[in-house]
Amino acid sequence: MVKVFSAMTGAPVHNLKNVLEAQGIVCEVRGDHLRAAAGEVPPIEAWVELWVEDDRVEEARRIIKDGIPDEGEDWVCAECNETVEANFGQCWNCGAYRPNETSPA
Repeated sequence: MVKVFSAMTGAPVHNLKNVLEAQGIVCEVRGDHLRAAAGEVPPIEAWVELWVEDDRVEEARRIIKDGIPDEGEDWVCAECNETVEANFGQCWNCGAYRPNETSPA
């Protein structure tokens, strides 16, 4: 198996695992339990990792690359004037949606 992705928390790793498995790529998450060691080991050693079978590595890397959008720039909420990080489509302060975003149906 080959490591194709890692992150400080497990959520993005598990999300990508689900995406890859939906494409029939066998993969596994390693290091979920290492968060407790943060501070005792170098921080990157405690990151959660996604590993895939050797014969699907290039396909997995392509899916990961295509599936992680460029987050762009932070934006300012039109309702409360709060600065919101680019990866959020809704203001954390007042709940207003980013311009050009629609509320869920």
